Amino acid sequence: TNTAGTLAIGGNTLNVTENVVNDDAITMTNGGLLNVDGNLDVGTLTLTGATTIELAGDWSGVDEFTSAAGTVDFNGGGVQDFNNGAMDFNDIEHTADGTLRLVANDLNVTGTLINSAGILNANGLAVTVAGLVTISGGEYQSGSGTHTFKSGLTVSGGTFSASTGDVDVNGDVEITSGTLMAPTAAGSLTVSGNWANNGTFNANSGTVIFDGAGIIVVTGSTTFNNFICVVSGNQFTFEKGTTQTITGTWTLTGDALDLILLRSSEDGEIWNVDPQGDWDLSFVDVRDSKNESSVMIDPVSSLDSGGNLYWFTPPPPEEGSVTNEEAEKGLVNTDNPPPPTLGASDGSGDSTGSGDDDSIINISELEIEGESSSVETSEEREGEGGKGRGVDKEMLSKKKKYKKDYMQGKYRTIVIVFEGKVVMAPYDEEGAKFDNGILLGRGQRASVDEEIVADRQNDEVGGDNFDENALKVQTPAEGK
Repeated sequence: TNTAGTLAIGGNTLNVTENVVNDDAITMTNGGLLNVDGNLDVGTLTLTGATTIELAGDWSGVDEFTSAAGTVDFNGGGVQDFNNGAMDFNDIEHTADGTLRLVANDLNVTGTLINSAGILNANGLAVTVAGLVTISGGEYQSGSGTHTFKSGLTVSGGTFSASTGDVDVNGDVEITSGTLMAPTAAGSLTVSGNWANNGTFNANSGTVIFDGAGIIVVTGSTTFNNFICVVSGNQFTFEKGTTQTITGTWTLTGDALDLILLRSSEDGEIWNVDPQGDWDLSFVDVRDSKNESSVMIDPVSSLDSGGNLYWFTPPPPEEGSVTNEEAEKGLVNTDNPPPPTLGASDGSGDSTGSGDDDSIINISELEIEGESSSVETSEEREGEGGKGRGVDKEMLSKKKKYKKDYMQGKYRTIVIVFEGKVVMAPYDEEGAKFDNGILLGRGQRASVDEEIVADRQNDEVGGDNFDENALKVQTPAEGK
């Protein structure tokens, strides 16, 4: 206890096993450490430079506080009441198994905030943090107040538990482990930066709003409740192979001159989306996406940039409206077959479908239903001889098959159906891959990427030079 005069700790260490009561002032300079096992009650507390206060009791009676570059570490094992007196703090850490409870005033942190153990209970008060907020252990309970994190939120362990108050993250949200619980329906989680989920996200009947501008990178698979972005011109880049599930409402709204782009992290590789509730999508540009729901997604006033599955129901073309040039440029309809209607293989490479006379055939073989049907295929090849492109147009009568020999190289085969029905199935030397078969109807198209690693023309199956281990068609990932 000091009732008069200044206690100058300087850059030294002072350990106090009881309460610290100083009616006048305490000063600390760079490197100084004040370790208090009790409560802290000071008239004026001034920190200069990188100083540290370790406090096991309450922060309840500091009348004036200058934090500079200092750190306050709350390390008590019980309940610590934190009345900040509406003053700013630089860095705050909570490192013990007890509970740090805010009382009386909102908290403003000009540096970083870390909770590595125990419970940090905001107790209905607002918290604003200029630096990064890190939850590496314990639990952060946000309560009903508004929480504004201006440099991002990282959950690397423990739990961030939102409640009825809004959480506004002006930066990236990164869940490397641990759990992030979104606010309830009464609040929202707003994110201006990237989203990375390699831990656990609990949507908690709440809403996630992406309000940043530019490219937003989404990594990991996440189940959201409501997912909203109404910032035109944004681009969402989804990690290839991941699935974003929206159980509530999915809202994306761009404008006619500035579409919202939906892209994969790697061109030509699928990202998945499963909108299980309502969707309200307009002025979006979609590429390389597979819709996992049972209903086709038809965004309003939007652009199909190709590689999509179960998006954009294509209208039937008018008779004679399709030219070879249009087909080759990809201007005819979209890469959107309906859900496949396939039968089981009888081991011969053909099978019987569930419809009338629907048959499934082998690799790049197309079977047409209808007496005067037509199909056009376009192949892009990249192999030892360089790149090439060609278009074959075949008029195929009922039960006729189309098959083409392939040289060694990489191929993209695009199939456009003008009349009748086509079943398209990739295969290798052992037969058709029926699980990836697709039934196409009039006005629809699809593409398949394949790689031939041996020369089919020169080494015929069963011939003297044929190597069964060398000849393989690398079946594309599901949805390609």
